[in-house]
Amino acid sequence: MTIRDVLKSAFEFLYDVEARMTELCAAMGEASDEELPGMMEELRSLVDAGLRSISVSFDGFEDAHN
Repeated sequence: MTIRDVLKSAFEFLYDVEARMTELCAAMGEASDEELPGMMEELRSLVDAGLRSISVSFDGFEDAHN
């Protein structure tokens, strides 16, 4: 397994979040007024999940290196 493979698997969740966010943003251009609030809420949830994931990763890194 290469370093690239390890990093890709470590951040796979974020790649998945990014892919879903891209899908949502593309679909918003065609969405109805009724669909948009749900899509915005999902997008907000994905951003929050991604930021929490990054925060936990950095916290773990800092704990391991202090």
